[in-house]
Amino acid sequence: GTLPGYLVRPVLGASGTGPLPTVIAVGGFDSSAEELFFQLGVPGAERGWNVVVFDGPGQLGCMRTNPGMTFRPDYEVPLAAVLDAVLALPDVDAGRVALAGQSFGSYFAARAAATDLRVGALVANPPVVDMGRYMEAWVGTDVYRMIRDIRPEDVTGVPEDLMPRQMQWGIEAICTRFGVPSFHAWRDAMASYRLGDLTGAISCPVLALVGEREGAEPRAQFDALVAGVTGPVTSRVFRPADGASAHCQSDNLRLSAQVTFDWLDAELGAPTG
Repeated sequence: GTLPGYLVRPVLGASGTGPLPTVIAVGGFDSSAEELFFQLGVPGAERGWNVVVFDGPGQLGCMRTNPGMTFRPDYEVPLAAVLDAVLALPDVDAGRVALAGQSFGSYFAARAAATDLRVGALVANPPVVDMGRYMEAWVGTDVYRMIRDIRPEDVTGVPEDLMPRQMQWGIEAICTRFGVPSFHAWRDAMASYRLGDLTGAISCPVLALVGEREGAEPRAQFDALVAGVTGPVTSRVFRPADGASAHCQSDNLRLSAQVTFDWLDAELGAPTG
């Protein structure tokens, strides 16, 4: 199959000549390349960086033309293919390539950073080291651990006063995009979406970001990644006083991008020109 994406280049003349440092933005469960264009693509290009945004397995931009390419725990495999394509471009500096994972994309990006030496830096926003625990905190233990199994066809057309439309959509979305037949099958699959020992294999510089209002579990996973990697770590907790304390700093994307690219400039070298 193919992975659709875009290469966002700096404005002509903004960064001199020669190969440029490049960020590959890795989205999460409901991300799209077009969303990442605004979140990291535009601010990165304004700073003189190449930014690659794409839709991978399990994301709708990919599944529209590749319906069988669902989410997979070994996301370092599709990311290796993305790296192959990006590093073949003439204006990419192979020694200055970073991955910036957003939400679940930070789990995907972290797996590649742990296994692929071509990754020169990792941004985890926020870090996800165990997707099952993260999802349980998000949907609530009562729902996540419910005894009854549910298939998408079981809830189609159920009145909203009995089951909210959002939950109906959620069950269909997770089954379709993870390639499983039911809620329990999805929950079982989550056991494979863990970094585990791979956390200690991340030796490149890491920027870990989290919002104070994201909750206890995201903060615990943030702390676990910060403590577990073997490379240098910079961490930032965004607080309400920053105007940025929600998930992925969705309440202040400009500040999030500024912190990200300030750090990337310092770690990999700012574009010159």
